[in-house]
Amino acid sequence: MTAVDRVLPLEDATPVPGAARIAIACPHPAETAQLASLIVEGGRHQLVAATDTLPGAAALARDGAVDAVVLHEELGPLGVFDNLRSLVSQAPAVGVVVLVREETPQAYRTALRGGARGLLRTPPTVEDLHAALDGALDWSRVVSAGVGAPVAGEGPGGRLVVVAGAKGGVGTSLIAVLLAQSLLEGRRLRVCLVDFDLQSGDVGSLLGLQPRRTVIDLLALTDETDRGPIEEGLSAHESGLRVLLAPEEGEQAERVDTAAARRILGALRALFDVVVVDVGTVVSEAGASATEVADASLLVVTPDALAMRGATRLVALWERLRVRGADCRILVNRASRRSEVQGDLIGRVTRLPVLRTQIPAGFWELEPIANGGGTFSVFKPGPVRTAIARVRDELGYRPGGAAVDPTARRRRSGLRRAAAGEGGYLTAEFVAMLGLVTVSVLLLLQALLIGLTLVIGQHAAREGARAYARGGATEEAALADLPGAWRAGADVGRAGGDVRVTLPVPALVPVAADWTLTVEAGASRDGRRSL
Repeated sequence: MTAVDRVLPLEDATPVPGAARIAIACPHPAETAQLASLIVEGGRHQLVAATDTLPGAAALARDGAVDAVVLHEELGPLGVFDNLRSLVSQAPAVGVVVLVREETPQAYRTALRGGARGLLRTPPTVEDLHAALDGALDWSRVVSAGVGAPVAGEGPGGRLVVVAGAKGGVGTSLIAVLLAQSLLEGRRLRVCLVDFDLQSGDVGSLLGLQPRRTVIDLLALTDETDRGPIEEGLSAHESGLRVLLAPEEGEQAERVDTAAARRILGALRALFDVVVVDVGTVVSEAGASATEVADASLLVVTPDALAMRGATRLVALWERLRVRGADCRILVNRASRRSEVQGDLIGRVTRLPVLRTQIPAGFWELEPIANGGGTFSVFKPGPVRTAIARVRDELGYRPGGAAVDPTARRRRSGLRRAAAGEGGYLTAEFVAMLGLVTVSVLLLLQALLIGLTLVIGQHAAREGARAYARGGATEEAALADLPGAWRAGADVGRAGGDVRVTLPVPALVPVAADWTLTVEAGASRDGRRSL
């Protein structure tokens, strides 16, 4: 049994030789139990799984665990008709029967366009249900014989990645833009970037796009399989990224309700491998819909107390609204080892897992993007770009063996060399700083030795002058006053009434010539110094 078997206790189900494997996807337990009894009553089919979500039904179909699926039209979080074609395209050999409350011509057209092999009114009779299942299974056998069983993971990816912000100013839109462009590197994936920060979206400004078409132009979309309106509503960036922009007038955000957001996201997931959605920091109907159905959600937090409080409030709001996706993780932006707040603390406070990769603080690296358009052409190799690529890898999009053109291969090779050069630059900078500190310490110690030699020489010269004034042995008195380290190379002489003492200066760094210091003192004056 799979992890999606949450409605019916099917653990005791035993395989029936020759029986078709049927799964039920229905949000209502009572109707699920009724359908289960109808399927078992016929004796020709075996019920092997039940789920109450559309992603659960899609997982069963992709894994090849079933031959046919009975889908209820009220299955969430997206309606069945909003994402039916995506499910069928991922598992074309699985027959799909849709149950509806009311049979209408529009329902028939939408079901057939989406790829369903049957449509029934609920609750169905046992004869109608088995007749529809037989037709879907006949289709499944024909497709399996013609193209083979579906392979898990093939077909359009249709993954939805949501980027949300703990509060304003944490870099949510910029990270969404850079992540989408990083996914596009090598042109292996079809990527769409959606700006669902509907009142204050900045995606268009970061990419330098004029909002000729926005999400408002897709509100009239009724059939997600119609590619014409979708293509017209998306803006094309020079990098190859397709972008759905937020409206210019913030008051139009109220027009994008839950139903419209679901239709738009369902259509985009059917056309693109990855859809990155910037939902901003304020929970709206559109943003909540995207978060609810997301395959992965990134909550951007900066290492400060205000951002942590904002993240905690947002997570609590998601839980109250029951919209938080299954895979939600914290992405720390502007991270620094000197920050008082680190990633592990943020994880404990928000009770969410934290990505291993953290985006370092790099204002100067990001300034050309924020001011001149967020393209990789002005995004120079550096710590931030490397971190964005690692975030992409953690999401499961590590560059693989897909064929790319030679230009793209050379570009990636250049990025690897630049990343290696970045590491070498940091090493060289550390060595240079270590050498500078060492030289500074040596110069300071040498200055101390010079000063000490000067003081010792002055004291010895005065002792010799006093001995001279008393008629004693001048040279012996001066030498006796010197420490042993200076006495060996000292030279004491007399010029009239003055006593001259010449001392070698100890050198921490070997020099070519001897370095000496001469001090003179007389019986009637303090003395003078010369080097």
